[in-house]
Amino acid sequence: MQGKLASPRSSSGGGGFRTGGFSTTAPPSHATTPTTLLVYCAMDGHTLELTVNAQTRVDSLLKALQNLTGTPVSLQLAMHRGSRLDPSKALGYYKLPVPPHDPDEEPLILYNKMYIKPGAPTPPIELMPDIKVAALLSRP
Repeated sequence: MQGKLASPRSSSGGGGFRTGGFSTTAPPSHATTPTTLLVYCAMDGHTLELTVNAQTRVDSLLKALQNLTGTPVSLQLAMHRGSRLDPSKALGYYKLPVPPHDPDEEPLILYNKMYIKPGAPTPPIELMPDIKVAALLSRP
């Protein structure tokens, strides 16, 4: 599995990694075709692009997301189309990943449980560089 941080619908930035956790049964050939899975991180607004296949187990995905986001697996809540992903199942159980440019493509949503409890602290502020709006507006 490879992953990178990306702005929505782009492929900029980040480094790759690989992880295990695949089924030992022989999957159909379409299930092993690597496809991009979009993961929206609700706690900071980042979008991640991960290269996975239908046989990738959710627990492997969560471990990879821990490496990318710093959120421990125990605090992660992964949801897709209103369903909580079970770590013992493969992504294919949830009909993930969908082929690229499929009209039914929806990102997987990653929540940090620490921030969704009543009275929870707000996520840390991400500092962004100052942007001079006047200079951007004056460009032809």
